[in-house]
Amino acid sequence: MLVLHGDATYVACARYGKRDIWTSGVGTTLNVLKPYMGPTIVHIRNEHDLNKVAWNLKGVYVINSGPWALAQRVVDRGGFCIQDSFVQGLYRLRNI
Repeated sequence: MLVLHGDATYVACARYGKRDIWTSGVGTTLNVLKPYMGPTIVHIRNEHDLNKVAWNLKGVYVINSGPWALAQRVVDRGGFCIQDSFVQGLYRLRNI
C-alpha cells in the first residue's frame, strides 16, 4: 500500500501489522512512486495538492479534506473520493 500525504519527496516504509505501508509526499513524481504502487491512497487539502498529482487517478483512493468541488475533479480523473479528514479517511479505508 502507498499513502501520499504532505510534502515529502522521498519514499519511506513502515510496518503496520503484517503489511508494509509505503509513504511519500503528494508532489513526488510517478517515476519514483511506480515501484511501490499497489493500493494507493492520496490525501489532498486544496486544488494545489490535486494539481501536484499529475498522473491518472484511475483506481486511486483520494481523501479530500478540502472543498467539495475537488471531489468532482477527482472523480472526473478516475479516482475514488472520500470527503473526510486524513485520519478518519484512513480509518474508513483500513480494509483495502
